[in-house]
Amino acid sequence: MNPAEQVIRMYYECKSCHHEEGRGLLPGTTCGLLLSVWGGLCFGFLLALIGAIWPDGIGWWWLLAGPVGFLFSIVPGSLLLHCVAMFLEWITISVFPCKKCGSHRFSFGKTHGFGL
Repeated sequence: MNPAEQVIRMYYECKSCHHEEGRGLLPGTTCGLLLSVWGGLCFGFLLALIGAIWPDGIGWWWLLAGPVGFLFSIVPGSLLLHCVAMFLEWITISVFPCKKCGSHRFSFGKTHGFGL
C-alpha cells in the first residue's frame, strides 16, 4: 500500500482472505480534529433546533442551555455522528469486491495509531 494512502484512509479487512486495504473517506488515524468537526456539526444542529422551537429566544436560560448543549454535542452527539458515518462508509465499501479474492465481506473500519 502506498504510504500516502496509509494516513488518508480508514482500514478495512476482508473477512475471507484477511487482506487489509485502505479505503473510504474517513481518516486512517485517530484524530481529535475529527471529533471537533462532528461536535461542531452536532452543536450547530442543536442551535438550529433550539432556534426553531423557541424563535423569540429563551432568555437567561442560555446560561444553562449553552454549556449543557455543548457537552451533549461533543460527547454523545459526535460519537453518534461518527458511528453513522462509519456505518454508511462500511455499506459503501462492501459493495466493491476485495482486490485480492473478490469477496464483499469486510470488517468495520479501524485505525492505526494516533495522529494530529
